[in-house]
Amino acid sequence: MSAEVIPFPKTKNRPFIRKQAAHAAGMSEKGGNNYLRIQLDKQRDTMERRGIDPAMIDREIGAMEVAIRAELSRYGSHQPGGAA
Repeated sequence: MSAEVIPFPKTKNRPFIRKQAAHAAGMSEKGGNNYLRIQLDKQRDTMERRGIDPAMIDREIGAMEVAIRAELSRYGSHQPGGAA
């Protein structure tokens, strides 16, 4: 018997999203983009280890990236390293 593992949507964790955006906003564009990629890769690795369906992981990672980049717009830029 197997069960489907359904993650709690990370996009609902507003402190996590804000923290990632704040860190990226304080970096150069290249550094911020690298930082976001590393953080999203860490989340992907965690979900893979927990046995979450790959299609669901792709949706969650995409949603997280959109949420973080949307939060970045509050810092005056749609991209990491932009002017505040």
